Amino acid sequence: MAASEALAIERLGPGDVAGGLALSDAAGWNQTADDWAGFIAAGAAFGVRDEAGTLIATAAALPYDAVTGWISMVLVDAAHRHRGIASQLVDACVASLRDDGRFAVLYATPAAQSTVNAANA
Repeated sequence: MAASEALAIERLGPGDVAGGLALSDAAGWNQTADDWAGFIAAGAAFGVRDEAGTLIATAAALPYDAVTGWISMVLVDAAHRHRGIASQLVDACVASLRDDGRFAVLYATPAAQSTVNAANA
């Protein structure tokens, strides 16, 4: 997949908890299945699947207050990185928060923050 190729980004549901947990476990993060269920239920969690239907990337847009939302759980499987997947998922999160009348905030690495800063411009 080329970096500029449009992805099939989908909204995640309760059946995607295990896939999200597998990604966060692989990254060495400390989320639990209950955390993932909460991300999916409380906001708009998005994902991308590979040809076999396995969840290979995620991002979540969660409400914080009436005017702010935060983006979290931006994860891409190591074999699928550097193809623009995370950027497109962050864009979907920013759009979701904007549609809800919220400004997007991201607590992340400097590289990830630059993506959100560009999307909010």
